[in-house]
Amino acid sequence: MTPSSDNDALQRRVTRLTGLVGVLAILWIATVLWVVFRGATIPSTIAVERLEIREPDGHLAFALANSARPTVGTMDGEVIMADQAEDRRFPHFIFFDGKGDEVGGMMMRESAGEDGPNIARFMTFDGYQHQETVVLGYTHDPNGTVTGLRVIDHLSGVSLLEALAKLGLEPGFTRDDAAAAIETIPAEERQARMRELTGSTRVVVGSRRDSAAVLELNDGNGRPRIVLEVPADGQPSIRVLDVNGEAVLRLPR
Repeated sequence: MTPSSDNDALQRRVTRLTGLVGVLAILWIATVLWVVFRGATIPSTIAVERLEIREPDGHLAFALANSARPTVGTMDGEVIMADQAEDRRFPHFIFFDGKGDEVGGMMMRESAGEDGPNIARFMTFDGYQHQETVVLGYTHDPNGTVTGLRVIDHLSGVSLLEALAKLGLEPGFTRDDAAAAIETIPAEERQARMRELTGSTRVVVGSRRDSAAVLELNDGNGRPRIVLEVPADGQPSIRVLDVNGEAVLRLPR
């Protein structure tokens, strides 16, 4: 083969490689343009039994779960009640503060009774290192329906874990443990000790089982002191009560 023939073969090879590179470059550019300009796509449905949103350090921010994957309450990163999961065998959405404390949530309960369904829908917000401070709820059972809002005060300076420790309870106790500890409290001290644990309901706004609309303002011990009522088909009234629940003022008289 002459040098001229070798040059012609090399030239043809270079030409083919150049063409191949050009084709690959066009395909690469087309792929990039397709990715950039195709528009965002999202799945139409995500089906899971439990969805957790976590902070970068791994702490929970939110937990959305079905009845088979219950979320339990925690404080300072510890499970408060060992058997709480059994109470949460219903769809729920639990809020956390991103540091290990549960701070409220939503729950949808429904069960069948002999006389009809028992239903509860509620949303709660917890106080700092305490249980619920705001409860918005709806309940229905064969005896009637209750809807409304409750505002609960907790004693400042006494956290939930401290109140439990005074009862001899540590994180991980069971409901039976709590019931037994409460029974040991002398009767004259029980109300005050329970306020440390559960707080006192200060405001109730809603409707009762008898369909009356009610606004109830309570004192620091949870005793009703001012009650405004409007029955479904009757005369509205206002009552101002003493510490024993006796009316000191009633309108209309």
